[in-house]
Amino acid sequence: LQTITSKMVIDNLGNVAIGKNTPSFILDVSGSIIINGTINATFLGVQAATTAVNSSYSTFIGYQAGNGGGGNTSAIMLGRQAGVNAVSGSDSIFIGREAGNTQNNSNASISIGYLAGFQANNAVQSVYIGTNTGYQATDNTGVLAIGSNAGYQATGSSNSVWIGGYAGYQSSNSPNGVYIGAVAGYGLKNATANVLIGNIAGTVAGVGKQIGSLNVVIGNQISLPTASS
Repeated sequence: LQTITSKMVIDNLGNVAIGKNTPSFILDVSGSIIINGTINATFLGVQAATTAVNSSYSTFIGYQAGNGGGGNTSAIMLGRQAGVNAVSGSDSIFIGREAGNTQNNSNASISIGYLAGFQANNAVQSVYIGTNTGYQATDNTGVLAIGSNAGYQATGSSNSVWIGGYAGYQSSNSPNGVYIGAVAGYGLKNATANVLIGNIAGTVAGVGKQIGSLNVVIGNQISLPTASS
């Protein structure tokens, strides 16, 4: 007698067997399989991670969370459109509406708040907390930004701390800085290892100006001499 093995069987419990007659698990496959896409991931929400691919060991919760992205490993995306269109990241956390939206090549980073970390590309081991915090900030490693719009569009300013509303806003090529206070260090460029503490500290030197390096400013609206541009 010839033994016949079914191609696929669904039992009365809804378990599926492929290549065998009796399933022992929810999905029970006898033979080799090839998976091209997302595996070991959790999805909860309308269109959550609908088109996300190669995003293993990740969690997507919320409307369109992680949708349209891919290549995100061990990521957590929680909130409406959190991490939507984000690609090629790992070990990152996006919490809040559109947090981490369109963020690319970011590893071990955290974005919490509405639009926090939006398009913050190449963010490595950085933390953005607050509305618009780290929005379009790029090429920053080891940054801590806390406060609404802190670090907004800041670029090339790794190993920095920006705490306060608009602190470090649009700063560029200014690594190893500490800006604490509302609008502290706003728009500074090519300013290395400066410590600015106080409301608008260092900013009244002129937005977009170079203030040199290794300066310490403590006090409200205290400026620095500008360096040559």
